[in-house]
Amino acid sequence: MIKIDLNPKRKKKAIPLKKIQIPALKLPEIGKNSFLIVIVGGISFILMEFAYLFYLSNRISSLQEKKIQIGSEISKLKEYEKKLKEIEKLVSSLEQQKEKLLLKIKTFEYVSQYKKPLTPKLNLLVQSLPDGVWLENIELAFAEAKVKGNSLNPENISVYYKNLNAFYNIISFNGTEKKVSPINNIYYSFEFNLKGFKQK
Repeated sequence: MIKIDLNPKRKKKAIPLKKIQIPALKLPEIGKNSFLIVIVGGISFILMEFAYLFYLSNRISSLQEKKIQIGSEISKLKEYEKKLKEIEKLVSSLEQQKEKLLLKIKTFEYVSQYKKPLTPKLNLLVQSLPDGVWLENIELAFAEAKVKGNSLNPENISVYYKNLNAFYNIISFNGTEKKVSPINNIYYSFEFNLKGFKQK
């Protein structure tokens, strides 16, 4: 007996699927201890960063305080420098005054030392004056003298010249000058330069 299938749809045969096996990657297992180490390490790093930042902050504040202190010391040093300059000026002024005082002391010592020898010479110049002659100025040294004076009569000047000639070797005399006083009196001025005092 022959069977004829009149159904046009044919059943397809199922193709069996092949299974492909993918090799599984095994990651290393992280144990509890490893996880704790990672966490502790991270926290330690953060703490170190905070500690470093805290150190830097303290360092900066310390340097700022030192800067303020240095500025204060610099201002004090400037004040000291100003005062030092004032003291130096004062010392310089005192030294000049000291030099002047020393010069005066030496002058006084010099005058006091030779006061006695000069006094007789002064007496000689005054005592040798004839009547009608008066002196305006006397400059006296040990061996020299300068005398300026006036006289109503020129002959009295020549008498004074002769009197001084007994005490001095050289007498320079430039002559007399005729003058008129405010009350119309006529008088004569003269000047003697005396040198070479004759020791007695």
